[in-house]
Amino acid sequence: MREPCAEDKETVVRFPPIADIRRFLQSGGVASPKHILSFLAALIALGACRQALPSNDAVAARIERKVLSRHPDVHLERYARFYAHGPNASVQAVYVHANVGYEPIVGRSGETVWTTPDALPVIYDGGCSVLVIEYDAAADALQSFRCS
Repeated sequence: MREPCAEDKETVVRFPPIADIRRFLQSGGVASPKHILSFLAALIALGACRQALPSNDAVAARIERKVLSRHPDVHLERYARFYAHGPNASVQAVYVHANVGYEPIVGRSGETVWTTPDALPVIYDGGCSVLVIEYDAAADALQSFRCS
């Protein structure tokens, strides 16, 4: 997927010279049409190169679709799902099977929680009641999916 403006590395956005902006402000706000148009064109160019980031909910939904496409037997609604943004556009996820009675400790079934990488649950020997996932958001690909 091509990033907006990725090939336009040499694009130069030109704002009106500072002296012109200062004169504009000192004159009580009267500017020439040329300067107004160049300022608006510069703002539009900057906005066109800005890439919107997907929301955390959208990222979680993408990861869950990828998991289900590879592992259709996994019932995500039975897991509390924890996510954290990692380095280089990665997302780390830990899904913990939320057994009745343990919900105060591991979270509630179907719950989605975004946190920091150091606050993700760490459970050893959880078998497939704990799923550990690495997702590369830039490549839109699961890097790893394993039981703990």
